[in-house]
Amino acid sequence: MKLEHYPDLKVFLESDQSWRLQHWQWGSEFLLYIGRNKSEHTFARFRNETERFLLWLFLCKDKPMDQLRKADILEYADFCWKPPVTW
Repeated sequence: MKLEHYPDLKVFLESDQSWRLQHWQWGSEFLLYIGRNKSEHTFARFRNETERFLLWLFLCKDKPMDQLRKADILEYADFCWKPPVTW
C-alpha cells in the first residue's frame, strides 16, 4: 500500500509521533514478505491482525512497540477478545 494514495493516513503517520511512520513501515514490510511467501488466505489474515494491532497501538495506547510491557500485551489480548463498542 502506497501512502501517496492515502493522504489522511500519510498526515496522521507523519504527525508529531514520528514512531508511527516507522511502525507502519515495519508492518508493510512484514506484509510484503507474507504476500510473497505465503498463501492469499494467510496474507489476508495477517493483514487484518497487523492493521488491528497498529491501530490499537496508534489510537488506544499511543506508544511505540518497544515501550510495551506484558500488561500492555495482555490489554491488547482483552481488546481483541472484546473490542469497545466505539471501535
